[in-house]
Amino acid sequence: MREDYRIYRLSWRERFLYIFQAVLLTGLLDYLFYASPWVMLLTPAVAVIFLRRKKRRLAAQRRGRIEKQFQDMLTSLCVALRAGYAMENALGECRKDLEKLYGPEAELARELRYMQGQISVSVPVEGLLLELGERTGAEDIQNFAGIYAIAKRTGGNLEQVLQNTAGKLKEKMETAGEIEASLAAKRMEQRVMGLMPCAIILYLRLLSPGFLDPLYGNLLGAAVMTFCLGVYGAALRLGERIVDIEV
Repeated sequence: MREDYRIYRLSWRERFLYIFQAVLLTGLLDYLFYASPWVMLLTPAVAVIFLRRKKRRLAAQRRGRIEKQFQDMLTSLCVALRAGYAMENALGECRKDLEKLYGPEAELARELRYMQGQISVSVPVEGLLLELGERTGAEDIQNFAGIYAIAKRTGGNLEQVLQNTAGKLKEKMETAGEIEASLAAKRMEQRVMGLMPCAIILYLRLLSPGFLDPLYGNLLGAAVMTFCLGVYGAALRLGERIVDIEV
């Protein structure tokens, strides 16, 4: 079975690192909002949620790398097709270019090596591309694979269709890259603003001892801090969704 890029599998090193981070996060939230050692009993639950979020984020980052590599692959593919290469040979040229840009262990470089091996035993290119699009979950790869499969079945000027498709997808991905660059500053602002409530509580706890004591060590204070923590978490989630724009 080829790797399913939609699912990120943590290595043991990553798992240990993120569990350690989850323990630190639980301790920080305990210190800021509850000041009770009993809260540390929630560490396993926090670790499960933390690991799930990390896996989703790492999978999204990997998908972003694949999409960036696919953008460069389309550029190389257009050049190869214009030079008169057949699709099977053009993919080999794309692999060489990707290995030069990203190294031989880049995701798409590995996939193109696999595809070349399959092509050598007469596996259809359209099937390999459709499988790659499904496993990566990248919309642009799926669209390209679908258009190629249709063009292959219906005939016509296949090379011209591929060039036009690659050009349109490349323009779309470049537009998405420009939007991503313009949002980078806003994402940084959102992260900084997200840290401010915790920074304020930490400031009060360190520099104004006793100021927040009525909120700790009693049921009413714990309820108030839990409500505040819930609102804080919802605000963070809302901020992430606002700056998460897909093209």
